Amino acid sequence: MLSKPRRALPKLTEPGGYQVVLQLVGASPVTVATVITEATGLDFMSASQLAREAPSVVVAGISQASAELVVGRLAKAGAKAVAGEQYRPQ
Repeated sequence: MLSKPRRALPKLTEPGGYQVVLQLVGASPVTVATVITEATGLDFMSASQLAREAPSVVVAGISQASAELVVGRLAKAGAKAVAGEQYRPQ
């Protein structure tokens, strides 16, 4: 069964040069996958797969404010994540 594509929450996806890296999922992977869904628009199964592959880049190309919001939501869900500038080769 195909699911309807989701949209990421606008306040979590303002354009910019930052990314969020999920380092550890923690004790509540379902909640973490829900936050990933909100930040990326991925369906729940894809978000769960992304969480299982930690450490991984959850979202990239967002503003610093959006990155900090995503990190805060992931921390509240029990995960460990960091925000930083995207790598730009010189």
